[in-house]
Amino acid sequence: MEPVERIAESTAEKWRKCFDINLFSAISLVHAILPSLRKTRGRIVLTSSGAARHSYAAWGAYGASKAALKSLGDTLAVEEVGITTVSVEPGTVDTDMQKDIREKHAAAMDEKDRKRFSSLREEGKLVKPEQPGNVMARLVLNAPKELSGQAFR
Repeated sequence: MEPVERIAESTAEKWRKCFDINLFSAISLVHAILPSLRKTRGRIVLTSSGAARHSYAAWGAYGASKAALKSLGDTLAVEEVGITTVSVEPGTVDTDMQKDIREKHAAAMDEKDRKRFSSLREEGKLVKPEQPGNVMARLVLNAPKELSGQAFR
């Protein structure tokens, strides 16, 4: 999710790296598999984030890259009508990313956000990785065509 720093302190190069990871890698993969997905009428499941819809101080690059990824999914849904494309916002999942938010990136965040993410862990409100993983696996295997273009939270 880096850079986790305010826009005034960041650089375009740091943002490019974030977009390379969260957006351009997905575009490269999708481009490579489109011929097969067209033949099989396959499915694409993209991992978005609530940060694509809700901005947090110091999360600009991450949120913007995830919003762009959501837009990629929306565009694929209208351009590649034979392929089912959905986006999933897995929620606040108990992963290393959440640990980094609390421990590594807390100083860059606003106090209210820092407290919110810490309290989620303290109160046992983080989602287990298996939960969104199960949903995403089911979507890859069985997402019906009418779900194409939708985002799931």
